Amino acid sequence: MTFSNRFKIKLLFCIIVVGAFSCTDYQEEKIEKLKSEITWLKKETIPIRFKILSRTPEFIHVGLKLYDADGAEIKYSELKMPGRELSFDFYIVQANGKQIAFPYKIFTDQIAPKNGTLLIPMYDKDGFPLILHHQQIDASTTIALTDLFAEIKSGEIHNRKKQFGSLVHDLDGVRLFEEGVVYKIIIHSKGGIEIVAE
Repeated sequence: MTFSNRFKIKLLFCIIVVGAFSCTDYQEEKIEKLKSEITWLKKETIPIRFKILSRTPEFIHVGLKLYDADGAEIKYSELKMPGRELSFDFYIVQANGKQIAFPYKIFTDQIAPKNGTLLIPMYDKDGFPLILHHQQIDASTTIALTDLFAEIKSGEIHNRKKQFGSLVHDLDGVRLFEEGVVYKIIIHSKGGIEIVAE
């Protein structure tokens, strides 16, 4: 995937909070454990870069690259989906004043979110979310993140307080992601997700 430097502007993006839920004592204990181990989380991480390879009135062909917290490439994949507007869904968990973001699904205006393509298998390595791997990670943090990731995969995350969903996407008629341009999804640990053209 070749990277273009033509665009250095921030794209229009939308963040939709889709829910917050009550939490059990057991889950609170796990998030409390993670709080003390999340100091390593960088101010900004880029778990995904993508490029629209082609777009027709009926289909979007997109190339995706996933990265770990050190910026090392994890996976490359190409998807061809019906529709024109591209959307990314995330699970966000709050811990110690920071947000941990897990890419969840990709879908379009012609694909219902529930039928979107799961992104989780692209960074699931023996139960650990590789997008959060970094060279200094220790065994305790690995276990805590693996437990949290298991909740997300099982659907138990819906019972957690300080958990919500975010959706970032382009809008037909306003501005669409341009073909051939590489975009990066930036996760701000203090809050917020944005898509920026490189």
